[in-house]
Parts: sequence; structure tokens; C-alpha cells
Amino acid sequence: MLRDARAGDEEAILAFLQPHLKTSMFLASNLLAHGLFEREHRHGTEYWIVEEGEEIQGIVSVTSQGYFMAQCPDAEDWVWQAFADRVKGRELNGMTGDPDQVGRAVSAFRIAQEQVALDAMDPLMFLDLEALSDASEGIRAAEQSDIPLLTEWWREYFIDADLKSADDPELNDRAEMQAKASVSEGRTRLLVCDGDVVSMSSINARVNDMVQMGGGFTPKPLRGRGYAGRVIAGHLAQERERGITQSILFAASETATKAYEKIGFSQVGYYRLYLTKKPVRLGESS
Repeated sequence: MLRDARAGDEEAILAFLQPHLKTSMFLASNLLAHGLFEREHRHGTEYWIVEEGEEIQGIVSVTSQGYFMAQCPDAEDWVWQAFADRVKGRELNGMTGDPDQVGRAVSAFRIAQEQVALDAMDPLMFLDLEALSDASEGIRAAEQSDIPLLTEWWREYFIDADLKSADDPELNDRAEMQAKASVSEGRTRLLVCDGDVVSMSSINARVNDMVQMGGGFTPKPLRGRGYAGRVIAGHLAQERERGITQSILFAASETATKAYEKIGFSQVGYYRLYLTKKPVRLGESS
């Protein structure tokens, strides 16, 4: 059956997700950060449990911003249909996760192809930080004075990654919000060369001793010099000092994949990113 997650389920949900963390980091980190019932924060997430007897078979969820996630590795068709029925009438902005599971959920949601803005299958990369060399020189945390520059960089990042179009009316606000969060949440590191900030990296999610990296960006005039790999390697070297032992990320291009491989990442699968052009109200005919 598919039931609402309730108080007391947190530990069991996290235990179920642990073997699947490489494609469940957002599911787990949102729960750790915001619990089961936070709805005001943009990452506040509502969870449902796929259960057989008293054993968890899967987790499905939706964030306050309309992003759907699931970890149901052996789910039958009824699970995806039950998920679609449960979220009927809600707005979908996108879905991320295991490629097959995203595909099965999207099929159950019956999203028309013309409503899709992005459907990307990115290489999923993994690194055991024990193999990472100490490369933290020139790495510093983002500061308040960096916000104007980071706003510009996040704007370009969203466009480059096909997450936003250049004419999207929400682009500038989203970029500024991300820039401010980069500072206030302490999750962004910058690479400084000869006194100039040349590249950035961010942590998207943190669960136990694993981090998911994201938001890696180097402005176009400075690309091809190895800055992206250096800032991520340096960032992770600092995280290793705090007890982090593993990292994952998904690469948006062949060039990015090669850069990550140079610092020790290897591909362990794929991660799917599925975004709609505008919010889609589920259950309504397209």
C-alpha cells in the first residue's frame, strides 16, 4: 500500500534510503534538514511510503516547489499509478533521480511532450575522498561581498545547464536567491587565482559522510584552464577534514565528465533531470 509518512517514520525512511543514496541524496537531505512536515521552505518535502506489511518497499515525495522524487527500485506499475493518483491536482515543475524510476513516474503522470523543457540523462559520478589529493590552496568560502558576482554566475549557470532560459522572468530573482544562499548556508567555495575569483562549486546535499556536489561554474573566458576541477577538488579536500568520505555529482557535459575524472571521479550510472516549461497541474488534460 501507499500511505502518508507519519511522525516516527524518519529513522526507517533514512535506513531504507541508505543503500540507494547515490540517487536519493535530495530525498534524504531534505528529510534531515526539514523533517516530514515543513511546508514553508522551498525544500520542505511531503513523503509517502510504499509498504508491504511493516516493511518499507519505496519512498515517493514532492517538495513545496513542485519537484518530485522517488526511490522505489522494485516498484510494480500500481505504485506509480497510486503516486499519480495521490498527487492529482498538484503542480509539477520537475523530477530528478534514477532514470528508470523518473520515466515510470512521468508516464503515470501523463505529461505531454510539448510541456517538457529538459529531459537529460547525465553521467552519475562517484569519488572516495581517500583517493583525493590535498588541493585546498586558493579555496575560500563565499562572502557577502561576493553576492553581485555570484548572482551573475548563477544566472549564467542556469542558462548553461538549460535550467532557465535567458528570457525567463524569474531568472534574475532565482540567481540572486541562489547567490545569497551560497553565502548564508556556507555551502559554496570559490577558487582564487592571482587575487581574482575564477570558479565556484557548491554542495547540493549532505547526508551522513556523503556530499552531492553541484553548481560548479567557471565563466566562459576562463574555461579550459582546469579551474572547475581545482575548485571541486579543493572544496572536497576541506570537506574531508570535516569527516566527509564520499562524494557524488552528475556531469552536464562530456567536458565536465573528463574534468571530474581527472580528480578521481568515476562513472557509476546515470541521473535523470526532467523539467517542465511551466508548472503542470497533474490530472488535467494537456
